[in-house]
Amino acid sequence: MDKIDITCTATLRPKLLKETLTTHKLHLFKDNTKNMRLIINIDCIGAEDIEDNIREISEVVHDIGFGSVHPRFCIEPHFGKAFVWCMENVESEFFFHLEEDWRMLMDLDFSKLVDLFYEDPALAHLRLSMFRSEEKTCKNWNKFLEWNGKYFQVKGDERGVIGWAGHPSLNRTSFMKAVLPAIDPHINPEKQIKHNIHPRITRTIEQFKFGSFHPQNSPPAVEDIGRQWMVENGFAKAGNKAWFTNWTKGV
Repeated sequence: MDKIDITCTATLRPKLLKETLTTHKLHLFKDNTKNMRLIINIDCIGAEDIEDNIREISEVVHDIGFGSVHPRFCIEPHFGKAFVWCMENVESEFFFHLEEDWRMLMDLDFSKLVDLFYEDPALAHLRLSMFRSEEKTCKNWNKFLEWNGKYFQVKGDERGVIGWAGHPSLNRTSFMKAVLPAIDPHINPEKQIKHNIHPRITRTIEQFKFGSFHPQNSPPAVEDIGRQWMVENGFAKAGNKAWFTNWTKGV
């Protein structure tokens, strides 16, 4: 398999990162990690003992066995800037986006996932599902994706609403590079893409396909493990929760 970059926005939460990387290697990447380059931005928030947590994060990443690692540590945390930096550094034709707080729950065929992108040059994004699927549909928030024989596909008129998401996903780099110049790093990037608030993003989305790589009649493949950590440790998303770019303590 060709080399594939993994983009990851993380904070000082090594236990969550370990759970995320370990379960995705176990259920999806398997031995392919040796052909992967991890591009990871670590915002130094989430713990007071910065040096100890950075050391632990470095050990976690090393144990996974990536072919190479391209890290950046930021004293001033900012999700938007972290996201843009990761995307600017992608070099492979496809990349897997994986934030630090997702546990994978079932086995999926990574080679099959990649093959779908080779088969269809218009395919931009296939995410793993945090929702249960039925035979012909898979719920995504308050919408439903339709089974097209290979994956659950976002309807054409809903691509600008639920087309791209920051959930664990394989992505076509040319799509991300096309929308990146229109993204304001000071605002939540995911929401800018999902709501195609810039004409360039809108035009690009209309040229691509989006969906969910998930078996029919199956339970969720991934679950968010970050929310419980936030509650237990007294952190919250600052400002508008949907459009957040930073964290706040004691809320």
